[in-house]
Amino acid sequence: MHEETTKTSDNIIVSVSEDRMSALLDVNAIDTDEEMLVAKIQDRMSELKITAPFDRKALQEKISENGGTSEKISGLIIARGNPLTPSVDGHIKWVRDFFSKDWLVVNATGRVDYRERSTSRVLKSGDLAGNMVSPKSGSEGQDVFGKPAIPAKPKPNPYRCGKNVRLDEETGSIYATMDGMLRVTNNTVEIDEVYELDEVGLESGNVHFTGAVVVRNDVGDLFTIQAEGTVDVGGTIGAAQIEAGGDVIVRRGISGAGKGKVVSKGTVSAAYILNTDIEAEENVEAHKEITQCNVRCRGSVNVGGGRIVGGEIVAQGGIEVSQAGSEGNVKTLLVAGEDYKLPDILKSKRAELGKLRGASKKIHDNIDPMMEKIRLLSAKQREAVTELMARASEMDMKIDAIDKEIEGVTGESQKRAGNRIRILRLLNPGVTLRILGVSRHITKEYKGPLTAKLDVEKNIITF
Repeated sequence: MHEETTKTSDNIIVSVSEDRMSALLDVNAIDTDEEMLVAKIQDRMSELKITAPFDRKALQEKISENGGTSEKISGLIIARGNPLTPSVDGHIKWVRDFFSKDWLVVNATGRVDYRERSTSRVLKSGDLAGNMVSPKSGSEGQDVFGKPAIPAKPKPNPYRCGKNVRLDEETGSIYATMDGMLRVTNNTVEIDEVYELDEVGLESGNVHFTGAVVVRNDVGDLFTIQAEGTVDVGGTIGAAQIEAGGDVIVRRGISGAGKGKVVSKGTVSAAYILNTDIEAEENVEAHKEITQCNVRCRGSVNVGGGRIVGGEIVAQGGIEVSQAGSEGNVKTLLVAGEDYKLPDILKSKRAELGKLRGASKKIHDNIDPMMEKIRLLSAKQREAVTELMARASEMDMKIDAIDKEIEGVTGESQKRAGNRIRILRLLNPGVTLRILGVSRHITKEYKGPLTAKLDVEKNIITF
C-alpha cells in the first residue's frame, strides 16, 4: 500500500518528494493569518500521515523574505526525514588521480597544453599506487512518513592485482614491483613494462609489444602498433593501425585519411579525430572535434568543447557534444544506448548453445528407448547407457551455464546503457539521432543546451 504524496486545499499544496525525504509547500494566491496558515498546513500534513516535524521557522523566514505575505510560496521544504547514510562500495583509493582526462594547464599563462595530461601513470618499483577499500554498510534513515529508509547493500571490491603489482594483505596497500605504467583493465590492476621510442616510421618499423608503448612524437601513415598495455602518443597518429590492451592517449590528434583504425580495450582520447575508425571498450573523448569517423564504443562519447560532423557515432553510454552537424547539412548519425558488441557476442553464444542442444537431443533420442527396457540390456549395454547419460548430463550443465552467461552479458549491457544525447550549443539539420532503435531526423536548427531522450510510451525522441 502506497502513501498519498500530495494534498491540496484552499490553494495550499503539501507534497512529498520522490525520495520521500522532504515535504514541500506551495501556496498560490492566498494571504492569510500565519496561525491559520500553519493550522491548514498541519492539517494537510496530517492527512498525508507525515510524521516528520513541521519546520515553522522555514515558513516564517520565507514569509519575511516575501515582505510579510505568504503569497506565491513554491517548493518550500517544511519537513525533512532523517537521511540514511549510504553504503560505500568496495573500491580503490588511488594516491593521485592517475586516470584524469584533464590536460595540463600551464600555471604561468593559464594556457592548456594539449600535449600533456595533468597527471602521469608512470610508477617506480616500490611506489604506492593506492589502497583497497573494503565495502561498508550504511545506516538506516527515516522518511517523512516515519518509515525506515534502508541503504543499498554495498558491492564487494571488484578489483584484483595482476602482473607486476603487490598487495599488502594486512594494509590493503597496492605497490608497483617494477618501473612501468599503471593500467586497469577488466578490474585488474597491473604495471606494464614501457617501450619508449621517438616515432613510429621507417626507422622503427611496426611495433609489437607486451606492455605499454610511449611514442614521443608521431605515428606515421600505414604503420602498426600492437600493445598489450596503453599506447601514449606525444604527437599525431596518421593513417595507422593501433591496437591497445589499455587506453590510447594522443596529445595532438588522429588523422586517419579513411584508412586509419584505433582499437582500444580502454578509452581513446585525443585533441581531434578525423576520418578514422574507432572501437573502444570504454569512452571516446576529443577536445576539438570528431569529423567523418565511424566510432563504436561501450562507454560514452564526449566532445563537450567541440563538434561532431559526419560519419556514425555509436556510444552505448550516451553522447555529449557542443555542436552536432554543420551548416552544410552534412549527414551525421548519432546513436546512444546501443551496444555494438552485444549482437556478435550473443550470436556466438547462441550458435554454441544450438550445437550443444542438438548433441544433447541426439543422445537423449538414443537413451530414452533403451531406458524403457533397461532390465533386458546386457551389462555392457547398461554400461554404454550410463556413459551416454553422463555425457548428456555434462552437456545439459554446459547449456545451463551458457544460458546464464547470455542472461549475464545482456543484463550487464543494459546497465551500461546511457539513453541520451546531450547537445550543449547547436544541433544542425542533416543530423539523425537514434536511441534504442528509434530515430529522429533533424530538418531545422536547434539551439542548445538540449537533451534528446526516448519517450518510451510514445516511442519517439523528444528534447
